[in-house]
Amino acid sequence: MALMLTAPHALVAAMAWGATAAPLPRTSALPLAAILVLVVQLIGFGLADRAELAAWRRVWAGNIIVVALLWPLLAMHGGLAGAPHVAVERGTAGPVVLTAVASAAVLLGIALVTAGLTADEPERASLLFVPATVLVPAILGTTQDLSERLALEALAEGYLVAAVVLFPAWLTPRAAWPFFGPLALGVQFCLLWLVGWRPAVERSSEDVVPLASGGLLGITVLLTVAVPPLALLARWIRRELSGDAD
Repeated sequence: MALMLTAPHALVAAMAWGATAAPLPRTSALPLAAILVLVVQLIGFGLADRAELAAWRRVWAGNIIVVALLWPLLAMHGGLAGAPHVAVERGTAGPVVLTAVASAAVLLGIALVTAGLTADEPERASLLFVPATVLVPAILGTTQDLSERLALEALAEGYLVAAVVLFPAWLTPRAAWPFFGPLALGVQFCLLWLVGWRPAVERSSEDVVPLASGGLLGITVLLTVAVPPLALLARWIRRELSGDAD
């Protein structure tokens, strides 16, 4: 079961890293890789749905949302935040703030969807949210020039960390599952610090850049801790609604 539930994450990491080494034109590497990853995830979701494997289906669905929505927004924010001369008076701070807000909104949406999907088993919420949790610092911890291939490397690194942390997590008692979300985020922060992937801001840019990126990281930490309680809340609401219907 643990291998089956972590295989989708390992597959994303392998495909993303493979795309960075593939002889693809620089301008098309990112969209082609994203399309390939999404197609494989959709196939996996279809197979899980056909086999009526609910837990496996949720993992594939989570990956589809993260790769299709969160990753592109984070990559856009990282590229804009790393540009020189980002300032309010120059009119260049708006896109940085907007992409940060959009990323935070998508991240919140993923947390709410995760809570809804795991309302029957709230302990699973933390584990399903791990890919989104580790991807945010992976993208924001890159260098100023967030190229297409660097975005793919960040995607691969984030999903590799998710797979490595989640494989033993699925083998532990259910009561321990809620702790693996914060653990994965802590492991990611330590790993990125050790390899030198740290947020870098151009000296010519204003404080709006670290504030926007720092706020996004803060929301990530908050949601990582809040997802299990949100799943419990979703279960309570579902039971209340079921009781009213009866």
